[in-house]
Amino acid sequence: MAASSADKGGILVRDGESTSSTQLPDRLSTGAIIEQLALKGQRLQYGLLKGTGPQQGWISISLSGKDLAVPYIVHVAVLPRDTEPRCAHELTTAPVSWTPVSHTQLQEKHQQMAPGIMYHMEFPFTAELLQKMGPAWLTKAFHTARSIPEDNKVKALKNVKEYIGGGNCAKLVFDVEYEKDAPDLHTKLFAKIPFPLAGNTLSDRMASSVMQSGSEIGEINAQRMLESRLPFQIPRYYFGDVSNETSNWILITERIPFGLKDGDRKMDPAYDKMKDWELKGTMEEYYFLLVKKGARMAGMDKAEKLAPRAAMALLSSRVRGFALLALGVLALWNFEGQTAFGKAPVVVEETEASGLTKAVADHALLVSTLLMIACGAFAYTEKGLPQAAGPAEKRPDYNSFLMIQNILCFASGYVNALAIIDMGMTVSHQSGNTSHTGLILNGGAKFFHLMLTFCIGSFVAGLSKCDQEAVYQGRYSPNLLAAAFATVFGCGVHYCKAEAGLGNDAASESLLLWAFAQGIQNGITRRCSSLPICTTHFTGYLTDVGVGLGLWARAQADGAEPPTLLKVLLFAAGIFFFGLGGVAAMETHPIWGAQAALVPAAIMAAVAGGLIPVIKTPAKTA
Repeated sequence: MAASSADKGGILVRDGESTSSTQLPDRLSTGAIIEQLALKGQRLQYGLLKGTGPQQGWISISLSGKDLAVPYIVHVAVLPRDTEPRCAHELTTAPVSWTPVSHTQLQEKHQQMAPGIMYHMEFPFTAELLQKMGPAWLTKAFHTARSIPEDNKVKALKNVKEYIGGGNCAKLVFDVEYEKDAPDLHTKLFAKIPFPLAGNTLSDRMASSVMQSGSEIGEINAQRMLESRLPFQIPRYYFGDVSNETSNWILITERIPFGLKDGDRKMDPAYDKMKDWELKGTMEEYYFLLVKKGARMAGMDKAEKLAPRAAMALLSSRVRGFALLALGVLALWNFEGQTAFGKAPVVVEETEASGLTKAVADHALLVSTLLMIACGAFAYTEKGLPQAAGPAEKRPDYNSFLMIQNILCFASGYVNALAIIDMGMTVSHQSGNTSHTGLILNGGAKFFHLMLTFCIGSFVAGLSKCDQEAVYQGRYSPNLLAAAFATVFGCGVHYCKAEAGLGNDAASESLLLWAFAQGIQNGITRRCSSLPICTTHFTGYLTDVGVGLGLWARAQADGAEPPTLLKVLLFAAGIFFFGLGGVAAMETHPIWGAQAALVPAAIMAAVAGGLIPVIKTPAKTA
């Protein structure tokens, strides 16, 4: 054991078990290594191995809830193991499919055992079940997943502990012993399991198993298929599966030895979220490494170095969405530069703009044009699926359909309000710009330019035959991602001009990129198979709300069957969320300026990557 108390220079030592026995003159030093000779309740008899203090004596191992002596853990590094054969085999297996889980299904079956969709065997999803199924199940599971050799077995399971807390799931830690000594297999393991559907975690379980139904598949697939091929080390995979019948799941990996020496390297401790000032190195070092490795992973994916394109389609699009959202947050952190998740403000000295910044500022129109061409080329990579989902009010996925519309309306309202607040122009709705274009001889050209770039954005969506149901069905949408990129690039141009002292007025080139992005987004949603959805302007929606309510009122007065108000709700919700985006812009502009547009850009990227959970239903072929 190790003495951990630093109070008063060490731990008080007595010559007997009783706390009233004689106190020895010296204290046991903090950090001393001792051998346990006897343990009676909270009293420990020890023998000193390393450190200073009495050679033998009795100490209390805790006092007032604080540990005074803790087990001394010697971490033995596990040797590397070639996991490529296992990953290569997994990539040849049949793809898995997922049907959304309903609230009723979750409530009825969350305590039931059922086979998983990957290995077709039952699995534990609580600490109690893991202990009950024991070494025999672990052996079968690890053999099935090819994570341990066939000639070895798990002979013992011990120290199973469950932790409720954290993000989207509960956690287990446990130790195993193998029948044969195996220096390349981990004995200290970690598992993720679903939250209990009860108490404080009831709503969290509902959200993860219904609203984010099937989201665990992406994480499990990445671990089981790509562990050996990723450009960075991840925890060693041992087993993972999920049941579509019950929504229960489990993912077993090695346990990361946080804060301990692991071979020739020292592991960082487990940091709390949003406390970057506690990092052992500089924040820039950590974030640069994250972006660098993420970029390399994206390049390997594009070059099919991770896996063939067909195999990568098995992985959930939410993995891509989370990465895009994280990059958006990192970009916002970088542009803000004032607090950077730190404890105290960072003083930023005024310096002359760098060469690249000045070059962008001096040639902002050319740069913006080239960036729009690049975004258009990226959008053109989309491969649309001709599908029809039926009238909006009759869609089985109406709720998630409404949610995606509202999210995009919020993003559009956010960007448009920032353009108004910061530069006095609108980039999403073009009615006012059309009127102002009539002043062509008196500064109206800038309004025409915004109309033109908005139209070009819509042209891109049409030319690429964008997938008309992708954003509503949680599929990857290159067009919407291109719109997100254009919004980010607009922030970049705005930033460069401001740094170079050129300023951003109503003719700022950043507005062209934002209008282009809005044109792409509205071009996508207007191609919806149920009805042309508007997410950037709402004169027509206001008309439709009035007409719909009028028809409903007339039917009530005539005693006739009233029409459904689901369409009216769709239109009214879009208007509301567009306005809500404006409120968000008002709140964030004083802090981040025009760079606050990185927030809606990240939202657009999340939708483009399929991060937002939706109800996926088979659509009728048009």
